[in-house]
Amino acid sequence: MRDQKQKECEDQIRAIQETSSHEIQSLKFKLDEAHAVIDKDRREKQAIQDGLKKAYFKNIVALNFDACNILGLDEEEKE
Repeated sequence: MRDQKQKECEDQIRAIQETSSHEIQSLKFKLDEAHAVIDKDRREKQAIQDGLKKAYFKNIVALNFDACNILGLDEEEKE
């Protein structure tokens, strides 16, 4: 009787361990997927920021050029 009870307990322990092992593997996989998404989003964010920075400085240069033309600074330098 005692051996049968002990065997049932051991079987339940093994079943719980297997279930836990599968759950841990599943969670690790999901975590790896989440990290991959975060890394991709960071790269995309950096690319967008770089593009915006380039566009901003390009527009600043264009505005300065237009301001110089309006104020006639180019003509004064030529004289």
